[in-house]
Amino acid sequence: MHIRLPQEDLSPALSVVNRSVATRSPLPALSAILFQAQGDQLTLSATDLETTLALSLPCTVLEEGELLLPARYVVDLIRKAPSGPVDIQTLGSGPAAEVVFGRSRYTVQGFPPGQFPRFTEAQPQRVQRVPTALLQRAVRDVAPAVATKDTRPILMGIQLRLGPHHFQALATDGFRVAHVRFPLEELEESLEVVAPARGLQELTRLLEDREEEEVEIAFYDQRLAVELPGLRFHTALLNGSFPDVLSMVPTQYPTSLTVSAGELVMALQRSLIIAAAEKDRSQVVTLKVSPSGLEISAKAADVGSSTEEVAGEGQGPELQLAFNAQFLLEGLRPFPDEEEVRLLFAGPRQALLITGTGESPYRYYVLPVLLSA
Repeated sequence: MHIRLPQEDLSPALSVVNRSVATRSPLPALSAILFQAQGDQLTLSATDLETTLALSLPCTVLEEGELLLPARYVVDLIRKAPSGPVDIQTLGSGPAAEVVFGRSRYTVQGFPPGQFPRFTEAQPQRVQRVPTALLQRAVRDVAPAVATKDTRPILMGIQLRLGPHHFQALATDGFRVAHVRFPLEELEESLEVVAPARGLQELTRLLEDREEEEVEIAFYDQRLAVELPGLRFHTALLNGSFPDVLSMVPTQYPTSLTVSAGELVMALQRSLIIAAAEKDRSQVVTLKVSPSGLEISAKAADVGSSTEEVAGEGQGPELQLAFNAQFLLEGLRPFPDEEEVRLLFAGPRQALLITGTGESPYRYYVLPVLLSA
C-alpha cells in the first residue's frame, strides 16, 4: 500500500476513528486502525467489538492495499506532523509502514491486516428512516439516566422503541428514569432493541456535522448499523430484558409546581457547592415544596449551610424531600433557561417527575434520598 494525502485531512479523520479503538484489550488488532486504500479513497476503520466505525476520505492512491497500524502511535504522529502532504506505504513484506512528511521519516510496526475483525454482511431485519434531529435529541435527553457501572450490563444501554406511530427512548440506572416519546406516523411496525449508550452517543456525535434530515438505521439480529456517504457505523445490541420501569413509576401526583428552569438550575448549582462538601459526598439537598415555590437547603458539617428560594406556582399539600442535587440538575439539562418546568410529587417516598409544560415528550423520574431520623 502507498498513499499520499494532506495532513490537515488525515489527522481529523484519524481522531474521529480513534474513538472506536479499544482502550483495553488482549487482542492487539483492537488497539489499531485499519488503513484500506482502493481507487481514489482511503478508508480508516476501528472497532472495540461493541462499536465499529469506518470513515472514507479522498486520497491519492499510489498502490492499493491494507495496513493495520497501532492507533496510539499513528494518531499522535500525524497530529503533530506539519501541514502538507503525508506519505504512508508498506515497508518490505511485513506489516510495518513508513510514514514520510516534510524532512521527517518514521517507521511504524503494525499488525497483519487479516487480524482485524471483519463483519459478514447479512440482510437486515428492518431498515427504518428516523429524523436525525429526533434521534440526537432522544439519545441526549435520556443519556444522563444510563447506569455507569456494569453490575447490570443491560442498564448501560438505551432502549429504543419504534412504532406503532411513535419513537421512544428509555434509560434507567435504578435511581432515576429518563423517557422521551415522539409521534412519528411513518413508524407502523413495532420494534424494540437495547443498544449501548456509548455507541448511540458516538453515533449522534458523528451526525452533528452532517446535514441529513433523516438517518437510515438498519437493524440486524445482534447490531444496528448506519451508513452515510463516507461513513459506516455499527454498534452491538445488548442481550437481556430491559426492566419495565414505566410500570413502576407513580401515576398520581397530588402536589405539583411550575418554576423557571433557569432559576431552579442556578439555585441547585449554588446549593451543590455546599452539598458536595459534606463528608459522605452524597450531594444531598432538601426541598420544601409549597404552592408558592421551593425552598432548597444544603449543609456540610465542616463548611456551612445554604438556603435558596425559587418562586413558583403550584397546588396540593406541602412536602419535604431530599434528593441528590446532581441527579436533579441532569434531569433539567434538556430545558433552556427561559422555559418553565413542572415538578410533580407523588409523596415523600415516591419518585419526583420532572417534565415540560403542555404536551412535553420528556419525562424524568428520580427517587428521593431517604434520610435517617
